[in-house]
Amino acid sequence: MECTHLFSSVGCNCLANVVAWGNGGLVAFGAHHMVALYDPAPSRVVATLHAHKDRVNVVRFIERTGVPSQSNDGGDVEEIVSGSTDKQIIVWRKGKDGKFVLHEVLPGHADSVTCLCVLTSGSLGAHDGAPAAEAGSHRPHQQHVIIASASTDRTVRLWVRTRPDGPFSLLQTINLAPRMAEAVSLAYLPGSISPHSPVPILAIGGVDSRIHLHVSGASSDSVPFAPFAKLLSLEGHQDWIRSLSFSYPAPDHLYLASSSQDNKIRLWRIASLTSSSSLHSFPSSSSSSSSSSSSSSSTSLSSKGHIVRVGDVKYSVLLESVLALHSDWVYCFVWHPPMKTEA
Repeated sequence: MECTHLFSSVGCNCLANVVAWGNGGLVAFGAHHMVALYDPAPSRVVATLHAHKDRVNVVRFIERTGVPSQSNDGGDVEEIVSGSTDKQIIVWRKGKDGKFVLHEVLPGHADSVTCLCVLTSGSLGAHDGAPAAEAGSHRPHQQHVIIASASTDRTVRLWVRTRPDGPFSLLQTINLAPRMAEAVSLAYLPGSISPHSPVPILAIGGVDSRIHLHVSGASSDSVPFAPFAKLLSLEGHQDWIRSLSFSYPAPDHLYLASSSQDNKIRLWRIASLTSSSSLHSFPSSSSSSSSSSSSSSSTSLSSKGHIVRVGDVKYSVLLESVLALHSDWVYCFVWHPPMKTEA
């Protein structure tokens, strides 16, 4: 008697960050201590990845570009990263046979890994609205990858890989004690594409109801990413922040969406002051409070806006709008991905 595998069914862990939909159409989600891969085309689980020893809390893709492919074969996805209650972060890589296998383990957290975000230099200029390098300027190599991981050990860790065949190395550990992060997000500052390199920005939100913005320091060809320094904190939410997500609506500004247990979503806009769109939205009243450091400075214009300096560039950071129709906690916010068009 022959047995033929017809269908696989596995339940998804009941967590907000445990599902990711890749640009190639593949869906990855945590299923107890496994990572399950689901293909929407045949509507079935095509693989389960085994290595974690406890519940998988978060799954993210490491993708070559920021633009979805026209097929659902996962062609743009070569790597997946997952975090678990077993304190480990695992990077899975697609082999020549098309199957994902364990590629690297990132140890170091002392407690459960609850949140991950990924930033690749390949996403620069990959879609309309992403910051693009000027003609003739240096664009960072496509293989640079930064991973930010948050844990209940009250730290955020930054991991960097500078070549595709190389390992991830720990760039920095940000200690948040006695508070804890519930959300992290990474992006590149708009207008920061220089003859040297773009400037990554990190947003951290959690139990203190504030959004803490950090920027990477000066870099070079030999050191593409420097440790992050605190830029400023954004206030407004009245309860824990559960989700943060950056998006590029235009080359000269960046949106940050934050969702919270106060039932609201706030949209923040970060724009270079060379952009005319960033100059007309400031409130008429301003405050005189200011702070400065060796790498950046911040001047508060009101409860809604700031002007900050990163290197030689000034940026406005404004509360664009508040979405307040939810009647309960908002656990997650996801932007619609950029799409290819016939034009």
